[in-house]
Amino acid sequence: MLLAYPKQNTVLDEAPRFYTEIFERPDSGEWFTATATEIDNIKQRGTLTEFKRSEIPQNAEILPSHFVYTTKRNGTKKCRLVAGGDKQLTTIFERWGSPTMKFTTLRLILVIAVTNDWKLQAFDFKAAYLNATLTIPKYMSLPVGWPSRKDKIARLNKSLYGLKEAGLLWFKLISEHLSSIGLIQSIYDNCFWMSPQRDFFLGLYVDDTTITGTKTAIQRFLPKIQQRFESTVTSLDDVLGFHIEQEPKKINLHLKDYINKTLKKFGVSDATPTKTPLPHKTVLYPATQGDSVTTAPFREALGCLMWITQCRPDILFATNILSRVAHAPTTTAWKAMKHTLRYLKGTQNLTLTFTPCPDFNLWATVDASFAECETTRRSHGGAYLFVDNNYLGGYSKIQTLNTTSSTESEFLEYCRCVKEVIHLRGLLKEIGKPQQPTMILTDNLSSRAIVISHTVARATKHIATKVHFVKDHHNKGHIRLEYIKTADNIADLLTKQMPSPLFAHLRSLLYTPGHLRGCVIGGHQTEDGNSVVQQHNS
Repeated sequence: MLLAYPKQNTVLDEAPRFYTEIFERPDSGEWFTATATEIDNIKQRGTLTEFKRSEIPQNAEILPSHFVYTTKRNGTKKCRLVAGGDKQLTTIFERWGSPTMKFTTLRLILVIAVTNDWKLQAFDFKAAYLNATLTIPKYMSLPVGWPSRKDKIARLNKSLYGLKEAGLLWFKLISEHLSSIGLIQSIYDNCFWMSPQRDFFLGLYVDDTTITGTKTAIQRFLPKIQQRFESTVTSLDDVLGFHIEQEPKKINLHLKDYINKTLKKFGVSDATPTKTPLPHKTVLYPATQGDSVTTAPFREALGCLMWITQCRPDILFATNILSRVAHAPTTTAWKAMKHTLRYLKGTQNLTLTFTPCPDFNLWATVDASFAECETTRRSHGGAYLFVDNNYLGGYSKIQTLNTTSSTESEFLEYCRCVKEVIHLRGLLKEIGKPQQPTMILTDNLSSRAIVISHTVARATKHIATKVHFVKDHHNKGHIRLEYIKTADNIADLLTKQMPSPLFAHLRSLLYTPGHLRGCVIGGHQTEDGNSVVQQHNS
């Protein structure tokens, strides 16, 4: 049974869906202007050549096309000519996915800028996809609204939005140019470039670019990029939708405006705030036969939450729990979703703050529940990663294996966390910040003892590969495990629901992680192999 969802709680896209809808709109003049601008842009760049239909090879694949309209955040009306890539059967590449910059890398760029007191700049490439030339001709019908389209077919000379390979073609083109001007591409993030002197850094997310560096380095590299590709400078208030506020010795990253729009979109802007992202002891199940499946925009709201987590790591666990039932959400799941949105309403002023890094020391905190999932009895794990006092990234995920003890579930999470640590150690080494052994905080002494012991315990034979992986990095000096009290382990936020006082305490530590230095308890091993715990001074 489907439950109706009140339409007044949804906000429809104000942009026209089709060219024919423009005629009935009071702002039709602006949309016609945007359409004409896009047509002129396509023609000036030589993106396509028009042919009579009779001149096209009989077996040629002819893709559909249409104009896509949107209103930018600054209110500007925008039009794009888009090919129907969903109907495309042949591609230039066997694998045509294109990489994008990791958000961890974006945060690292902010850390580099604030540490060196460098200026951040952002710009985007105009009509980026239209710069790449197609090596294999493709044919496309002209959309409604294109002048003189009758009995005409277009042969694409250059890449166009909508083609499956468009993103990869653009990425290859910009990568070749950035390498040709002397920038070095990271092997840990293909969308991250740096100068040989490490005085200029560039992060690319499709066509949005964030750079930082010395004034001399920016003046050396930026003109070489802009001479090749037309670009426009964008405000730091709108870098991938994020708001970046650069102040002396401090950079703030937040999504306050996006959160406000999300609350309004789903009708909770006037609702009473909650103190935690999820109701305590909430258990969600997907709808089964006979259950009520809500028609509320659950997946759309979930997508908004997933974006917000990039600036709000305190809702990672709630977002993961909600995502488990996204394929068949019930009315109970929708209530839980609104609970999370109400939590954001009460905490929308929380901001990720980046401060100078004197040491650039990478560290992490990790935790795992035991058999938390009511359906599969798998455990839930997660980790937060920092460099000095700055948040770099985190995750909250269900484990892929069933475990028979909390020690096993914790150890499986060590393995996943160490993979993230090794990746970030490599990235930091690339920017000229080689690392000492990375501290990983855990609140489980038995799993820690397995790592620091000289043998593989019989009880862990079935996960021996993961045990050896973690122990190997420990023995090589890449990581070191330290014990922290459960009450101060902020990774608990990623594995379980908790009462609001404990949640508020751990959340405060998450956003001011420097305080954790006074909570760390280390350990060493005696000659007989017993673990001895001792208090470390902060």
